Amino acid sequence: MIVPVEDNPTWAASTPCGPIHQEHLQTFSDFLTAAAARYGSAPYNVLHWAIYNEPDNANSIDFPWLGGCWGAYHPKSAPGAGGAAYANMMSYAYPAIKAGNPEAQVLLGGLAYEYWYQTDGGPFDYYFLSDLLNAGGAAYFDIINFHYYPAWAWRWVDPGGDRYKNNIYGKANSILNVVKGISGEDKPIACTEVGYPTTGPDGQALVYNEELSSRYVMQVYARAMFAGISPI
Repeated sequence: MIVPVEDNPTWAASTPCGPIHQEHLQTFSDFLTAAAARYGSAPYNVLHWAIYNEPDNANSIDFPWLGGCWGAYHPKSAPGAGGAAYANMMSYAYPAIKAGNPEAQVLLGGLAYEYWYQTDGGPFDYYFLSDLLNAGGAAYFDIINFHYYPAWAWRWVDPGGDRYKNNIYGKANSILNVVKGISGEDKPIACTEVGYPTTGPDGQALVYNEELSSRYVMQVYARAMFAGISPI
């Protein structure tokens, strides 16, 4: 079981999905320590905690429902947002969770890591992960966490034509390379959100249907195992 922590109280932040006011980070830490201690033992046995959901979302006005909006460089970014701000928050969250339960594992909030504002006009911040890592954020999570949807498979196609490097493997490998390149660390990687839709635009019945969705369950698990992604 992986428990995501999200939805700020109104007194602690300007948005429900973005940066916590600096003066309340210690309160946030106290909450995480208490939560990790309470739910880390029987009958709950929660050992995995993810901090926000898709925190690389940079549009806090239109997409707060995603669960995170720590991304920057967008005209609708939350005040004080950015990868460095998320790293600062994690510098409080990580030791707090470990204090509550030393066996707990801390995951990044599941990164969307595509549909970037800078290149695609989407809500997500292309620089979020690199800014997080350049601020020393790799010290404050145990497991990389990302989301994957095959609608964006084209972005992760191997230019050399190796089909075994495409799809979810290609995206995972891209993220791992960024983390390794900036932090010098090898981190395990998990995928907490993946799916293939059953319906889509009119006239595309061969692209979106229940049969393909059913097949994709087996395909994506096989590809994830090949890529060393766990859990998915």
